[in-house]
Amino acid sequence: MVLALRWPWQFAAGAILIGIVATTATSVSISTFSFAPLHPSDLITPTAILLLVLVLGSLVRQWLLSREQVQLQEQRAEHEAGLRRAMEERSRIARELHDVVAHGLSIISIQASTVRYRVEGVPEPVVVELEQISESAREALAEMRSLLQVLRAEDTETELAPQPSVARLPELIAASRRGGQEVNLEISGDLDTDLSEVTSLGAYRIVQEALSNVLRHAPGQPIEVRVTVGERAVRVEISNPLAGADRGRTEPRRDGLGLLGMAERAKMAGGWVEAGRIGDDFRVVAELPRHGRATRS
Repeated sequence: MVLALRWPWQFAAGAILIGIVATTATSVSISTFSFAPLHPSDLITPTAILLLVLVLGSLVRQWLLSREQVQLQEQRAEHEAGLRRAMEERSRIARELHDVVAHGLSIISIQASTVRYRVEGVPEPVVVELEQISESAREALAEMRSLLQVLRAEDTETELAPQPSVARLPELIAASRRGGQEVNLEISGDLDTDLSEVTSLGAYRIVQEALSNVLRHAPGQPIEVRVTVGERAVRVEISNPLAGADRGRTEPRRDGLGLLGMAERAKMAGGWVEAGRIGDDFRVVAELPRHGRATRS
């Protein structure tokens, strides 16, 4: 039994076979010296017992090995789940930092650097201070983007803190206007309608990121924002004229995390997003399903 538990069945079977041969030889020897006839049961019974021990021992050994493998798999799965949760949390933090802090820093930089053009009679010392504020905001934004490259991981479906919804888009547009942006908002449908949380947040963040991109790449250009709440999906379109330096570009601008963040938001909601130039305009179009996954037409 111990052999069957500790060794593979081939080794245990060999040992059992040796035992059977030894038992048979012993039985024959006893029968010869005692002049008693050798009955077949004298050989069958010990042989059957040894075989039964072999089978039972092998079965128990396989069960123990299977249980150990299951435990190892459970431990591995738990470890991988912990790593996945950590990566998802890092990704969530990266997205929120980019969507919220980067947007705020961009507005600070633009507002500070354009005061002299928006307000008459600003003293020169004040203009110098504002330019320094604008430069500090740009440096902080660049450093934060470097940090986000480290934090960036795969998409996640988890949002832990209270998040803004698509119903707050008018507030976002109003804040952009106060920052000096010329934004026209058109809404078709009810923003307060029943939408899944991931869709409502995704639409808000995509518009927010698009506004930030205009601040960075085409400051001063007018922006058109259209939001359509349909029966099956929410569609957002953001467009603006290209800045003079970008009109002659043939390759799309690759600024890293902005468009990637939009794509992640759309993917989390089961939707899609497209961004690119159309003529002399740059346009972002996204469609997110109210519930479930969107189908692209």
